[in-house]
Amino acid sequence: MKINAIPLAVLASLFAACGDGQEGGSSPAPAASGTSPASGHGAAMDLGTVTVAGKQFGIMRLGDLKPGHEGAFEVHPKGVAADELAKLSLYLWVESKDGTQLSAPEKGHAEGDGLHFHCTPKTGAGEPFRAVLRVRAEGVDERGSLPLDGHGHEHGE
Repeated sequence: MKINAIPLAVLASLFAACGDGQEGGSSPAPAASGTSPASGHGAAMDLGTVTVAGKQFGIMRLGDLKPGHEGAFEVHPKGVAADELAKLSLYLWVESKDGTQLSAPEKGHAEGDGLHFHCTPKTGAGEPFRAVLRVRAEGVDERGSLPLDGHGHEHGE
């Protein structure tokens, strides 16, 4: 009987250690202070708000973003109803300062009141500088971007 109990105890401890302790796999909404609750990705940095396709989106970077390592972002629509958001197709990627695309466009997944994105910047292609958000809706494809340093906007050279 001890032989059967040991694997069962190990299996139970593995299931207890998996996940983030939340049901449904979604994260809670960001805190009112503009910072997001702790996640497995690291500390949140509010990059600012970008207007794309006539809609405003707040973008947060979760943790550090390094070439060759997966990074995460949260995008929170401002004043966009849930049914309207469902009709939009949002993608996010990162670029270098010179506009070189460093990661593949990733489609956002609904999480709480926003969307969650993962992207992995290529190694040797440049340093990640900005997050680019693309919105596709009703035949329209528009893009907006924010620098990764949290400054909220870019300055011309």
